[in-house]
Amino acid sequence: DLGAISGSAYVFERDASGLWTQTAKLVASDGDMEDGFGVSAALFGDRALLGASGDEDQGESAGSAYLFEREDDGDWIQVQKLLALDGATFDVFGAAVSLVGNRAVVGAYGDDDLGDGSGSAYVFERNSNGQWVETAKLLASDGTEGDLFGSVSICGDRAVIGARRAEISGASSGSTYVFELKRSGAWSETSALHPSDGALDDHFGSAASVLGDRALVGARLEDHGGAGDQGAAYVFAL
Repeated sequence: DLGAISGSAYVFERDASGLWTQTAKLVASDGDMEDGFGVSAALFGDRALLGASGDEDQGESAGSAYLFEREDDGDWIQVQKLLALDGATFDVFGAAVSLVGNRAVVGAYGDDDLGDGSGSAYVFERNSNGQWVETAKLLASDGTEGDLFGSVSICGDRAVIGARRAEISGASSGSTYVFELKRSGAWSETSALHPSDGALDDHFGSAASVLGDRALVGARLEDHGGAGDQGAAYVFAL
């Protein structure tokens, strides 16, 4: 709508008869060609977070994310655009997003703090003025070049971040990290998750989700049953 691959997001709601119908189409207020708005999406109540990993406000494919809220009349309005404080070219900030309550986490697979493509994740919180501000940047304790740390999920004071190309049981076998918010207000890595049968090129951590004391981690190229790249998902008790 705003140029080739500018992107959009569609809202569907379930009516009284049980049918799901489209109620809104969301686009970025400053959307442009190749922004990729909608490459990632998260919904919590009347609030939505959409990633646009190709946004160029901070350089080519530096990326951004947009917050929308649903008003009483049913209209969705854009309330803020999120950018990393240290955003840079090819960070692809917004490639993954997660949202719960007044807290959001945004993945940036291409961030280079620990080497080219090591990846990072940013935590944002909504303050008393209704503004979303960056409060933390998360990195893997053993992160290195090419890990692509940044598939994100958050639940309360716990975040799970996947790094699908980390070399734990072979090149690109993958790893996933658990972070918790301490009373001091700082986020701390508390554990690293690895599958019992991790192997070369599994890409464990390509997707991650956390709810309470349970985590679900995808390994999109796992080869179980002798089938190449069939994929698998692993459940962990935290």
